[in-house]
Amino acid sequence: VKAVPEEVVPALCRVVSEAGGDGIQKICTRFCETHPGVSKRQTEIKINEIAVKEKRGKDPVKKWYLRPEYLHLLNPGAAAAAAPAEDDDEDVDDRAGKRRGSDLEAGDAGGPPTAKRPRPSAVDASGAPAAGEPP
Repeated sequence: VKAVPEEVVPALCRVVSEAGGDGIQKICTRFCETHPGVSKRQTEIKINEIAVKEKRGKDPVKKWYLRPEYLHLLNPGAAAAAAPAEDDDEDVDDRAGKRRGSDLEAGDAGGPPTAKRPRPSAVDASGAPAAGEPP
């Protein structure tokens, strides 16, 4: 088994940060074409170690995001593009008015512990107050 060498992890970080919503197999194939000595399965394992594919902010599409401890492996310009600003999810503006961080609760299992989302019952998919919520 040929593990992903540490010296090529920055290249893998670049491939993942540019992948958007691509599937993990597509990312593995792209990376292994330029690094033929690396196992596709080991590349897949390493991708899951360095990144997470999830929805963030108001973007309805799941995309790949590098974990914070790997952002330094990108060049400085790419690090800002790969990581959303800290306060992207801090305030949610819906038709009922602004909701502050105190009205938000931490994300469920699978997301980072600091992720905040509006309560599921507070707004519907369009952003309007859910049934039973005050306008």
